[in-house]
Amino acid sequence: MNLQESIKKILNEMNKEVLWLRRRLNSPEITEDMYVTVHKTIDSTDPCDYKTSDDYFDEVMEVSLTKFVNHWEELYDTEDFLSIDDFVYEIIYDKYGDKIRKVYESKICD
Repeated sequence: MNLQESIKKILNEMNKEVLWLRRRLNSPEITEDMYVTVHKTIDSTDPCDYKTSDDYFDEVMEVSLTKFVNHWEELYDTEDFLSIDDFVYEIIYDKYGDKIRKVYESKICD
């Protein structure tokens, strides 16, 4: 399933938290917070501690997603975490997935 199909599926199953984020997705506060969250997670997650790119990628994605959602009261107070988690995951994956993988690929371990 590609990004467009994933987003369409999520939009069909949207809850109020997803709608809230979707309306604000390009706002400076949301954009900056996501950028800072992902980059701080990358900086604090040593790629040398992971055997595979997928392990590193999964850890950075999971931590970034959790930190981002938990930072916004409008998002973490939901009965359906799956929808908001899926939506945020797709956004982070689309915007930062390549960067996360490049950090692992360019690692220098002692």
